[in-house]
Amino acid sequence: MVNRIILSCIISLGLQPGICRAQDFYFQDPETTLIKTTDQSPAHWYIEIFSNLDEDKTLRWKTFFDHIPEEWTITFNDQTTNYFEVNDGDSADFILFSDQEFPQKLIIGGILNNTPGSGTVSFEIYDPEVPVIKDTIHFHFIISQGSLGVEEFSFYEQFRLENDVISPVNGNTADFSVFDETGRELLRKEKVDALDVSGLLNGLFFIHIRQGNDRFFMKLSR
Repeated sequence: MVNRIILSCIISLGLQPGICRAQDFYFQDPETTLIKTTDQSPAHWYIEIFSNLDEDKTLRWKTFFDHIPEEWTITFNDQTTNYFEVNDGDSADFILFSDQEFPQKLIIGGILNNTPGSGTVSFEIYDPEVPVIKDTIHFHFIISQGSLGVEEFSFYEQFRLENDVISPVNGNTADFSVFDETGRELLRKEKVDALDVSGLLNGLFFIHIRQGNDRFFMKLSR
């Protein structure tokens, strides 16, 4: 009877790893997507990490690359140390600070070396003393070829959105690509005068528009 009770407790804990994980740290959003051109190198952004502890804690990160072009140089700053180059499989310890005025940031950077491409850099975050308790964050890169610069524009000055159709105000054709939050391309239309997005399910989408030498980016929430 005693053995059965112990086994039941172990199984119960195994089914709820999030409870254990949240005792030390948590992420409000474990992934982010960077949609840039090669002109916007280095491409960088961050994910915030939060502590549930009353004292600083040593954690560890470990990288996993998925389709990252070898021409890119990936940098990382865990706000303990700034790493000017990290590679697939690298790891290091860092301090999760317990009491800060602003949330601690895990900051990714990509030196693109004029190379377009798409891929994901993931970081497994865990307590090195209890390595089975872990979480993973993902930085998705969608990098297109740049030109002399990226046009800064007001969306409603350059494009109109009516009845789930996006179209250029000037009437010229454009190339459209639609990505979801994981960086997966959902829809591509080239040399068209409008894009119908009525078929997209609810969620957050990133739209890359190319018209001549100009590139435009927008977010669409449905």
